[in-house]
Amino acid sequence: MLEALDDVPWTALTHAYGSAEDVPRLIRSVAFGDRRARKAAWGALYGNLWHQGTVYEASSRAVPFFLEIAAKGNVPDLHEVIVYLAHLARGSSYLDVHQHLLHSVDPTSPQVKKQLAQELEWVRNVREEARKGIPLFIHLLDHLDSRVRSAACHVLACFPEERSTIRPYLRQRFERGDEDAVARAASVLAIGEIDRGDPPCPEEVRKSLNDAEPPAVRAVATIIAAVFERADASSALRANVAELAADYDGFGAILGLFPWDPGNPEEYLGPALVAVGAGDGRPVELLADALRRADPIMSQYHVEFLCGVTFQGEKAPDSAAALNSHQRRALTEIARSDAFWRWAAGSGHYTAAETFKGYDLPTTRQALWAYLQRNVLSD
Repeated sequence: MLEALDDVPWTALTHAYGSAEDVPRLIRSVAFGDRRARKAAWGALYGNLWHQGTVYEASSRAVPFFLEIAAKGNVPDLHEVIVYLAHLARGSSYLDVHQHLLHSVDPTSPQVKKQLAQELEWVRNVREEARKGIPLFIHLLDHLDSRVRSAACHVLACFPEERSTIRPYLRQRFERGDEDAVARAASVLAIGEIDRGDPPCPEEVRKSLNDAEPPAVRAVATIIAAVFERADASSALRANVAELAADYDGFGAILGLFPWDPGNPEEYLGPALVAVGAGDGRPVELLADALRRADPIMSQYHVEFLCGVTFQGEKAPDSAAALNSHQRRALTEIARSDAFWRWAAGSGHYTAAETFKGYDLPTTRQALWAYLQRNVLSD
């Protein structure tokens, strides 16, 4: 295994920290090293070939060797190899992501355009190399290790353009069932991701809302169903989304079961709440109750969720009298929250202000109360 590793001119290739001459040693550590060596190697690889989501010249040249390691099927940390391949497949260009933050960069200059084109080519090359692993990833859907099955679902979801090939195998994986709740939840999540934007809600997701399914499976299915159902969501589904949002830490614990970093809970809960809206008002009541019980740190999330579910991505009306009952209820609870305004007056000052600006809402407690009082007087 890895016999061709030294045939690659690594010293002439670059990654996030310059020369890629360290890559062969790191790949060998992943394949053959002890636990300590593997941990150190992964730490380095997440910094150089995949640096905070960006990929580089050497990244695509490394992908075939990670696929070679994964094909052995019984290597240590196989699930980590698959997860790393998923990260690479989803990688982006550093300049493309950061150019709007770099004041010294002129995006119209020929030099910058040339560099961006080069980086975007690296991104395409990485995806093309990772795409070659699809038959292997499909095979790993039946691996004995549930972490590997979960990771295989995760990486297959990176390639929605290959939906016609991948989707039947994800369906088969779901229909066979899985004694491991996390692996089953991973299959539901992958189906939701690969079908995204193609209504109606996948049948497998609907089936996963059943009370007989494990909590992790139901939670994932609830979030996915909300994004598909949107305005057609039932009152029960809306309430279930709000219950997950109200129990922010509980949903975070479910996400933490996956053998990859799935991101923060609000990345899932926020879009789901915006998608389904307040409906009969039950989501607003659930989130308002959670806000009343929240500490200052957690209060920020419930404020964001209340704004999301009641305004659904729209701006607040210029006239306070135009607020609907759910919006008025949400803003009143926010104005009453001592915990939130303690956070907003301290470390959360900037974040809170940006949240309210996003909805054209007043950014201070006093101004928010004045806004609401004008609404009462207008009634």
